[in-house]
Amino acid sequence: AATLPFGGQSLTATDFTPSGLSLPNWRIAFPRTVLPADSLSAITAVSGIFSAEGAKNVTPVSGPQSVQIGSDTWTRLDLTLQSAKGVGVHAVVFDRPTAKGSVLIVAEEQTLTFTTTEREDFTPMLASLRVQN
Repeated sequence: AATLPFGGQSLTATDFTPSGLSLPNWRIAFPRTVLPADSLSAITAVSGIFSAEGAKNVTPVSGPQSVQIGSDTWTRLDLTLQSAKGVGVHAVVFDRPTAKGSVLIVAEEQTLTFTTTEREDFTPMLASLRVQN
């Protein structure tokens, strides 16, 4: 299990990474709170996840914005960063409220291959996820 620092919480997260690789990476956690509604607070909360892992140059690209994927509406925030190992990464964070808090999903891939991985892997996985309220 991975740990994600988010909103003052240290969340236990399930990590889905292909064997022997560090990217692409898809993590899911269940915070007690949702992603903050205002852009600056949301970006600060999400940036903290990557900064705690040694990432540098964490830069918001778009969002937070509301998106429909599968049967659920998510808040989406896109960022670029340089991983602790110096790899250019595109990250996208999805958040959806539940009765007990929220579902937080962090998807990361190398910048050069993100678009393909998002289309072929991340989006179908997210669309197939059934979140219970």
